[in-house]
Parts: sequence; structure tokens; C-alpha cells
Amino acid sequence: MRTSESTADSNVDARISEKPRRVVIEGVEPEVDCGRFAIKRIAGDKVVVEADVFTDGHDELAAVLLYRCEDDPDWTEAPM
Repeated sequence: MRTSESTADSNVDARISEKPRRVVIEGVEPEVDCGRFAIKRIAGDKVVVEADVFTDGHDELAAVLLYRCEDDPDWTEAPM
């Protein structure tokens, strides 16, 4: 039995068994048809993205923005 793997497995099990937390994301801007379609911009244009992100409780909360060019398969992550 490998100790590091069994410890990691028990940590994952403990997190899964915790009560699920509710995170709400709303007021996302810019958006097209309630988020049904991706926004589009010309390369080089600056875009300001805003969203209201909150949860119940007092835990620290962070959000990231995932974006990519239309023909790029990889997503880029930026903190909000």
C-alpha cells in the first residue's frame, strides 16, 4: 500500500463528502443573447469583462476568465 496515494485518495474523498457550496455567477458583461453566443471582437480591441460572483458563507472566493481566439484550441486564463 502506497501511503502518498492513499492519503491523497482520502483527501479527495473528504472534499467530495463535504456539503456542496453554491456559487452564483450573474450580471456577466458583455454577453450576447444571455450567453448563448460568444462575443466577438477585432484582434487588438480591449474588452472589459464584469460579473457578479458570490456564494453563501464566509469562504474566500475568486473567479477567472477563460478566453481564446476563434482558431486557437487552447484557452487562456486571467484572474478577475
